[in-house]
Amino acid sequence: MELPKSRRLNVAMLSANRDAYSETFIVAQREHLPHNIFFYYHGLPPRKIANGAAMRPTFFQRMLAKVTRSNDSLHTTNLKRSFRNNHIDVVLAQFGPMGVAIAQICADLELPLIVHFHGADAYVMDHISPIEKYKSMFDIADAIIVVSDDMKRQLLRLGAPETKLYLTCYGPRQEFFKINAPRNHKRFLSVGRFVDKKAPYYTILAFSRIIAAHGEARLTMVGDGPLLNTCKNLVKYLKLETNVDFKGVLSHDEVCEIMQESLCFVQHSITADNGDKEGSPVAIIEAAAAGLPIVATKHAGINFTVVHNQTGYLVDEGDVEGMSQYMNRICSDFSKAIAFGDAGRRHISQNASMDKYISDIHIVILKVYDAKKSKGKYNINQ
Repeated sequence: MELPKSRRLNVAMLSANRDAYSETFIVAQREHLPHNIFFYYHGLPPRKIANGAAMRPTFFQRMLAKVTRSNDSLHTTNLKRSFRNNHIDVVLAQFGPMGVAIAQICADLELPLIVHFHGADAYVMDHISPIEKYKSMFDIADAIIVVSDDMKRQLLRLGAPETKLYLTCYGPRQEFFKINAPRNHKRFLSVGRFVDKKAPYYTILAFSRIIAAHGEARLTMVGDGPLLNTCKNLVKYLKLETNVDFKGVLSHDEVCEIMQESLCFVQHSITADNGDKEGSPVAIIEAAAAGLPIVATKHAGINFTVVHNQTGYLVDEGDVEGMSQYMNRICSDFSKAIAFGDAGRRHISQNASMDKYISDIHIVILKVYDAKKSKGKYNINQ
């Protein structure tokens, strides 16, 4: 998307992490948003900018703070100075806790604030308690981006004004649409962190139940996390070492290569005990764009990404037997797998493209900037 130079704004994008492998959506925004992006990272609020330099206070600043006894911390003072020096027009905070950390700074500088929620930040109790900190951030924020209807309902329950909520969905990189897997073999793929909400052990249990009928079937699991060793031990217990392959963390290109040799994508997401839920899982969106049928759960944004009995199959959370039955159907009917995969690719192309995702965020950036300049009240969806 090309913009007139006058409409290229200076946008401060804030994230606690610089290059978390699971946060590909932040990388996509940095690469594709048609604005001048100043990337701040490392901590809440962030203490570094994209060139890696820490924003440490100078000796003079420390002395001045002692004399003036400012209410701001030295770091807050430095961050404000950085925003001024870079002539920041809009602040885009990634995840709810970052929005909380930066809200008062934006209010002090009268900078428009957009907070982009992604998943755990909308659901996990440790993030949203005490609720007053989120409510204060909701009051200050000019727009709040969510990635699923379920997340929108959750933030409404937490007190976010509906006029500030803007719903959009992640989009896959173009290379996933170019994948043309042969889909005449029995290879399942799972990509994601080994954490409670993704319940990878349920996926393994469902896969184990099709081995009697499909002994040549394979399950490739990509990712890392606290449940990885538990899942490896489960595979050993089930005597599936020759059928299940753990790949660890892989690059996008490496994931594309594996998708090229896969029949079906599987993921058994659940609501974790601490309330954690998915947003709209990027890996499922990418797999659907690659033409793979999906077997997953009726969970949060997955309900939008997968159309049951058209682009894949959905089961209730915890329904291992149902998931296994659908995996068996995919193994037993390659023609259905191909039809589902083709339908899934069309569904993603029409409803969740990268161009649409970036365009949606771009529109929000312009709206909050224009509204702040005119100091008018508005509904972000109008």
